[in-house]
Order: sequence, then structure tokens, then C-alpha cells
Amino acid sequence: MDLGGDFLQNYTLSSVQPPPESATIQNGVLTLTQPVVQKDSRYSLYITAKPEHMGYFSNSLVSLDNQALSFNQLVYP
Repeated sequence: MDLGGDFLQNYTLSSVQPPPESATIQNGVLTLTQPVVQKDSRYSLYITAKPEHMGYFSNSLVSLDNQALSFNQLVYP
């Protein structure tokens, strides 16, 4: 799973559950490698992150099969 957009520039990653088998950062994208789940089964990934400052951020998640989810977040104290 790739986590991109503004995420790495604006958040500190606190935890990922279940823990990834590996994690790499390349060109501003965090790639988390998780075990492969059975086709058509549900999978939950919990990410805890702390914003570093306030602002409006655009983020994206992309799965191994290139399914993308884009989301925006307004961080205000």
C-alpha cells in the first residue's frame, strides 16, 4: 500500500496495525508491505498519525492492485 500526497510532509506516523512486513520511502511516497489477503476478503489497516502543523492537506492511498483512495483533511487546533 502506498501512502502519498502531503502525508509525509505533514504528519508523524505513530503506529500501523497490523505492523507492516516492511516499509520504504521513495520520492515522497511511503510504501507499506502487508501480507497478501485472500481475494474478495476484507482487510483492515489502522494508521495513527500526528499532524505536524495546521493546514489543508491532500493525501492518497493506493493498493497493490492500483485501487486508489484520495482524501483531504483540514487540521486546525
